[in-house]
Amino acid sequence: QNMTLHKVIIAAALVANNHVKANTFPLEKPEVRYTPWQDLDPVVQNIAETKLGYTPVTWNVHGLADIERLGWWQMTPDQEEGAKAIGFNEETWDCFIHHYSSYLWSEIVDYKYVDHFRNLGWTESSWNGNDELPATEAKWWGQLTDDEKKAANGLCYFEDNWNMIDMNPNDSIFPHPKPDFRFVPWNDLPSYSKTTAENALGYDEFSWNNLGVNIAELNTFLNLNSTQREGLLEIGFYTHTWDCWMNHYLAYKWNSFHGKQKTAIETLGWTEASWNDLEEAPDTEITFWEDLTPEEKAAATQLCYFEETWNSEELTTFYDPTPITPTLEVTISG
Repeated sequence: QNMTLHKVIIAAALVANNHVKANTFPLEKPEVRYTPWQDLDPVVQNIAETKLGYTPVTWNVHGLADIERLGWWQMTPDQEEGAKAIGFNEETWDCFIHHYSSYLWSEIVDYKYVDHFRNLGWTESSWNGNDELPATEAKWWGQLTDDEKKAANGLCYFEDNWNMIDMNPNDSIFPHPKPDFRFVPWNDLPSYSKTTAENALGYDEFSWNNLGVNIAELNTFLNLNSTQREGLLEIGFYTHTWDCWMNHYLAYKWNSFHGKQKTAIETLGWTEASWNDLEEAPDTEITFWEDLTPEEKAAATQLCYFEETWNSEELTTFYDPTPITPTLEVTISG
């Protein structure tokens, strides 16, 4: 009898714990927006593209499309019609897509969203751009506390849209699709790509063919200016592919690393002190690919390196118009 009671208590505790961790939204979740572009009904694709300005890439990465920076009140009648046609209304759009980001602080207070924002660290001063952003803005979902997750749910965030999940097809060994166009030498690029790379991003033949030379590659996608971001989107990059394949997360702060990223960084010998230039860099930084251990190679792959980019080889020395994606048995867990 006591054993039965003990099991009931444990079960009740598990249910309570799961309830805390479950996503609880103030409105019904619009599942259509969390369906990959390639799985959408063609009618929805057409509306999203023609009325709302989505592309397959900007649909597959939350927060990337220009339309998602607009509140319902800022839409044109045509955009509003398109949003309604795929299942949105003012309430679901402003919560699940816009997350009230264009609202005045006074409106956030009036509409009673303020407790959610405060629990995520926001103040009126930081919201108005007069103070530092809250620490939660640099956290992945898995780094948030249960109370912060609950507050984020109140603003229609959950793991996928908080982390700006990448829904683009990817059958490679890398965490994000390989941008093959970036490994085409300058003189073999289509003229329109070359023009965009040159005018929007400041590339020339040398800085394109030698990875890591262009100063833009030292920054994250979201920290580039609007002209640079638009240029990257035009030639085929987006948040995840740029940060992984070009920046290799070098511009990230140590406390931004989480899960497989952090495991990979640590496997390569980095510590918080060495990452912040308070100690010498690990030996892997001066080790050629062939001399890395299998675990180190797997870690480097998780940061979107492959042999030629790890060894800083010039594009013209390894470009193959019909490349074969390498295979690697060792994987990084975490």
